[in-house]
Amino acid sequence: MGDLYGDKWEIVRSLGEGAQAHTFIARDTTDSEGSPFVLKRLKNLDRLARFKQEVEAVKGLAHPNVVRLVDFDLDAPRPFIVTEYCAGGNLEEADPFWITSAENAFRLFDEICQGVVAAHNAGIIHRDLKPANIFLRSRLGPAVVGDFGICYVLDDGTRLTITDEAVGARLFIAPELEDGRAQLVSEKSDNPPNGTCESRTGAVPAHCLRERETL
Repeated sequence: MGDLYGDKWEIVRSLGEGAQAHTFIARDTTDSEGSPFVLKRLKNLDRLARFKQEVEAVKGLAHPNVVRLVDFDLDAPRPFIVTEYCAGGNLEEADPFWITSAENAFRLFDEICQGVVAAHNAGIIHRDLKPANIFLRSRLGPAVVGDFGICYVLDDGTRLTITDEAVGARLFIAPELEDGRAQLVSEKSDNPPNGTCESRTGAVPAHCLRERETL
């Protein structure tokens, strides 16, 4: 048995690594069923405040279309959070079962919208909505919104990005966020990237977004 996180989480395999965190499939060693979970371990301790904000955001969003927080330890030498594992993968890589059914496409997009609205009602702007951050609990859904790593909390008064620092993926970021203008962040900032997710589900024609991708 390798190193344990929180005295019970054992790493099974890596899911990927970014500049700020390393993500793994993990299992609960106290659970005889061995169900998989997702463990995200912070790499850059200078980003601990943002990591804490992600925990607070997800912890307060008990909604069926928002990824479920299972455990966390922000005071550990290697801070980590554990969330549910979504067996259907993310929207970018999933088997596109929805392309042959308008009903499935609109159901999936409605589930994404429900998750986003739940976040907005809690004063949280995701700022990184894209197909890779939308997950399916099973091959056929439902869809859940995940990865609140660069979310923005309205009226929080704390800025966790450097002045004029753009956040979010280039192809999905809202125009007002491209140069880090935090004073312009609002619920509308999640609309352009959510439109890209809408196109991925087939709820709108993909060509409607091609001009945006070439900017």
